[in-house]
Amino acid sequence: MNHVTISIVIPVYNAEKYLDQCIDSILAQNVEPFELILINDGSKDGSWDIIRQYQEKYPEIIKAESVDNGGQGRARNIGLSMAQGEFVGFVDSDDWIDQELLERVMKIFKENDPDLVIFNCNRVNEKYEVYSSTENIKEGFISSDRAIRELLNGNINNYVTNKVYKKYIFEEIRFLEGRVWEDMAITYKIFLKSASIYCYPAKLYFYYTRSDSISKTIDERALGHIFLARYECHIALKEVMPSVESLSLPLAALSARRFYDRSLWSEVDKDILVL
Repeated sequence: MNHVTISIVIPVYNAEKYLDQCIDSILAQNVEPFELILINDGSKDGSWDIIRQYQEKYPEIIKAESVDNGGQGRARNIGLSMAQGEFVGFVDSDDWIDQELLERVMKIFKENDPDLVIFNCNRVNEKYEVYSSTENIKEGFISSDRAIRELLNGNINNYVTNKVYKKYIFEEIRFLEGRVWEDMAITYKIFLKSASIYCYPAKLYFYYTRSDSISKTIDERALGHIFLARYECHIALKEVMPSVESLSLPLAALSARRFYDRSLWSEVDKDILVL
């Protein structure tokens, strides 16, 4: 393969119903050269067979690996270790992207040279109806501090999938393995690492809210991981950005309350609640 401009990483788990649409949306991109990295995370359906068929058809574009089930975070980390591009993006296997996404985003990188680009995305229900968007952003640069404030205020989402990054950002950052909602545990770290962030309000990603998806389900385990992520975020920002403590502390406290209501404290050290 020639020099790769951008690597797209997709963790795949039991996604045979959605995988063709996802992969086809990436292969339809107008940017070259790019690579598509598919990590089969121990799927029990026909996902791996679909991946192999695509790899055989597009060997110059697609890399694939099949591993035992270890969760989405681990699969993304494996994909990152395989990525050769100067830039990297992530797509979930039941989602898809606009045909112009990479072309538009790479133009922004070329003209403005940010460390990452945040774009908007549509939430789509199981009837394929768009019912909302995820970001409340205006086009242009924002500082790392501003991005974190907007993240805590809910105007920017924790999703890693509606962003494209210079890959160097992940030299010292990896997804936490064994967590659900693992995006929440690293997005603030990515913002702290980024010297320049560009917001682009175009809706270029389609986030499919399927009822049986891990990332769309809030159960007791997920509530615990959300609490831990927000607590870790609060502690980290308290050291480097004390001015946002009034934003980060209530989020951690709210998550703690929700977790407490599910009576799962036996799985968490209660001492960490001393915020």
